[in-house]
Amino acid sequence: MIDTNKILQIKSLIDETERARRVESAESIKKDPEWPLWYAQHMKFKLEKILDRHFTVGELVYLLISAENSHKKTSPKTERIDFYAKYLLERHHLQNETSDV
Repeated sequence: MIDTNKILQIKSLIDETERARRVESAESIKKDPEWPLWYAQHMKFKLEKILDRHFTVGELVYLLISAENSHKKTSPKTERIDFYAKYLLERHHLQNETSDV
């Protein structure tokens, strides 16, 4: 079951991160191949609080790249922020399930 409150919090965090990135850089996100690293560094601590889980920056970079690739392949018409928020939460739940085994 998807936690709607957490989805909204993650969406807000992604939106906040995008706005901060635009302020810092005149380049568009799509032209910046390092955007996942910047996003991961910016989102790390707040996402850890939302999901009550520790992440390395590398893990978040991987998750963001995976979310981007999955979005392009499976749901390109879905709003990107919605897709990313659900993807991050679903991967968090999958990680918890495998940790409990």
